[in-house]
Amino acid sequence: MITVEELKNYYPFNKMEEIFLPLLLEQFEVFEFSRSDDIFKQDDNKIYAKYVIDGAVNISYPTGREKLVKSSSLQSYYPIGEVNTQKKLTSEVKSKTAAIMMMNNIFLDHFTVWDNLFKESSVDSPLRGQDSYCWVVGLLKSKAVQMLPRGHVDQIFKNLEPLQVKAGDEIISEGDSGDFCYIIVKGVADVYKCVADGEEKVASLKEGALFGENALVSKEPRTASV
Repeated sequence: MITVEELKNYYPFNKMEEIFLPLLLEQFEVFEFSRSDDIFKQDDNKIYAKYVIDGAVNISYPTGREKLVKSSSLQSYYPIGEVNTQKKLTSEVKSKTAAIMMMNNIFLDHFTVWDNLFKESSVDSPLRGQDSYCWVVGLLKSKAVQMLPRGHVDQIFKNLEPLQVKAGDEIISEGDSGDFCYIIVKGVADVYKCVADGEEKVASLKEGALFGENALVSKEPRTASV
């Protein structure tokens, strides 16, 4: 795996705020391939953005064009092939082995939206000054947000309002109508459901957890208390 310092050379991370790079590096997975392997066999770039961090890979495009990407070249700092494409790409590892680091395309797209909003936000914006931004990663990896078009993700962050709560405070109550959804920026919250003899704890939520969105979208009563 590369280091945070090395990640500064890779696109689009070279355009992002440095404080986010350690978090982003943790989202990569590294896969090892052998000579003649096709790194697109399981995924034509529809799911993962791929970077060659060791070895050499020849990329073949539907047009017949080919390109050799070596980890020692400047080309390796860019995603291989065309990200989010519907085109059928094939490849062949030319070196004895090759190491490819991959990141989910949707997560990368959505994080780019977040990074741009962060840059544009005012100094006193609630988006700034956080002790940790793990909550952003957790939010963007949630199933609900992963299903959103890129153009809608910015609306989530633009409509955020800070809410301070203490231990024991009830944020949402089972049976209530949905007015807001919530993101845990710091701390842990427990989820309870009504049972015959009172309440039963069914889950715990940590930083980055999004909750309350189902009742907000469906207009149905909340199904649990947090």
